[in-house]
Amino acid sequence: MPVHASVAPTSKRKPPKLRHHKASGQGFIHLDGRFTYFGRFDDPATLEKYHRTIAQWMAAGQQSKPPAEELTVKELIAYFWVWAEEYYGQGREAHELSKYRRALKPLKDLYGQSKASDFGPLALQTVRRRMIASGWCRSTVNGMTIRVRNVFRWATSQELLSASTYHALLSVTGLRRGRSSARESEPIRPVDRARIEAIRPFLSRQVAVLVELQLLTGARGGELLGLRPHDINQTDTIWTYLPEMHKTAHRGKKRIIYFGPKAQAILRPFLLRSDNACIFSAAEAEDERRRELREVRRTPDSCGNRPGTNRRSQPKRSPGEQYTRGSYCQAIQYACDLAFPPPPDLARHRIATGRTRTRWETRIEWKSRLGEAKWAELKAWVRNHRWQPHQLRHTAATEIRREFGLEAAQIALGHSSALVTEAVYAERDMAKVEQVMMKIG
Repeated sequence: MPVHASVAPTSKRKPPKLRHHKASGQGFIHLDGRFTYFGRFDDPATLEKYHRTIAQWMAAGQQSKPPAEELTVKELIAYFWVWAEEYYGQGREAHELSKYRRALKPLKDLYGQSKASDFGPLALQTVRRRMIASGWCRSTVNGMTIRVRNVFRWATSQELLSASTYHALLSVTGLRRGRSSARESEPIRPVDRARIEAIRPFLSRQVAVLVELQLLTGARGGELLGLRPHDINQTDTIWTYLPEMHKTAHRGKKRIIYFGPKAQAILRPFLLRSDNACIFSAAEAEDERRRELREVRRTPDSCGNRPGTNRRSQPKRSPGEQYTRGSYCQAIQYACDLAFPPPPDLARHRIATGRTRTRWETRIEWKSRLGEAKWAELKAWVRNHRWQPHQLRHTAATEIRREFGLEAAQIALGHSSALVTEAVYAERDMAKVEQVMMKIG
């Protein structure tokens, strides 16, 4: 029997040794819950079959090949996940696992117990309609649909399914602009300097420096999160950093990030650590936050909890040695919520729990008090007053282009073609256009 989805192997195991079945004289192994016989134990062909079976088992992520007619979609996802954790589990591509997890959820919910060999184009379109109903934009739906299809392509390469299943799914083309009910994504715009300055008081020291470095270098946030002192070449006047993992690393392209005098000045205090230590540590930021709370504490130690006594011994989540893209974005959005609080009629209220005690209302109580219309208004307020780290790259690109030209912006952003810089990142200077049209228009 094949390995069930709930018990798919996730850790390395030793392959079973070839054993001698004395009653029949055959060589056999016990692998993944079933016995496999290879022929006479003393026959050289038996040893060859054994090594070939073990090699195939290792190549498939230490999983036996199940019969295609018995494989369910849920089991196929489990087999694929064992391979994907090893393939995408390193560096920048680790983020791809979260995208696959999101893409495969509607597939598992709708067709988890169905046979994988019966999954066809109509089923794929049904999964895609579930994605649209979830509010995903058209480009996201197309990308997630491709990931679902990639699972069946992988299964074909591992001979888990026949090639006809994957080839049939190729007939489902991507959604076209204006020809589907999926909403269109809004283009990423630069964030105003005023909005950046407004959230600075609510950022940790580490996140504030990350924000400033993105503005000074035009780097992506993910390129700076794993920065360590020995990664920076400080021999020249302009420091350089060559990240090992970046967006186009799989294409063999090199990415260089330049640190000028301003960037060097804000980096120097963070370089006073071991060469292999992460410069921007989330754990360090949390320790600093707790230290600041301790310094402003007014209650004597004898009349309250001493520092560290109210912590859980085994918390479910702890700050890591470096920020992730998700935690970095979350820190900025949390600062946006503090810098731009909603109007009083939409804000969360404190409710009385006694004569002198109050507490914040829960999210359910908050939503119930506002009602559907007001809750939608609150969500729109939050959405309009938040920005994400990638917008800083667009801001830097626009400012570099405005002052130094398109070629300088292309080099700073690491684009191989100026067309990408022109079309995606650098906003056109409309003030210059207005000046021209005032003269010639």
